[in-house]
Amino acid sequence: KEVKELQLKIEQLQNARKKEMDQLEQQRQKETEAAAVKEQKDREQGEKEVKELQLKIEQLQNARKKEMDQLEQQRQKETEAAAVKEQKDREQGEKEVKEL
Repeated sequence: KEVKELQLKIEQLQNARKKEMDQLEQQRQKETEAAAVKEQKDREQGEKEVKELQLKIEQLQNARKKEMDQLEQQRQKETEAAAVKEQKDREQGEKEVKEL
């Protein structure tokens, strides 16, 4: 009778240990899955931030190019205006010389 009781007790302890080990394994799996989900979200957030920064850089580069183009156009206008004025001044000077 004592042997059977001890065997039963051993079996109960083994079953309790197996149940505990199964619960620990399930907990480990849940934590692993949660970590994978978090890592995926972090990666997606990082990719989103990179895309936003790339877009911002592109916008800044485009704005700079537009500004440089406008400055170049302005410089060309001023150069042409100066050339026209120089031509008029030269013609006026020649006219005045002939009049003398």
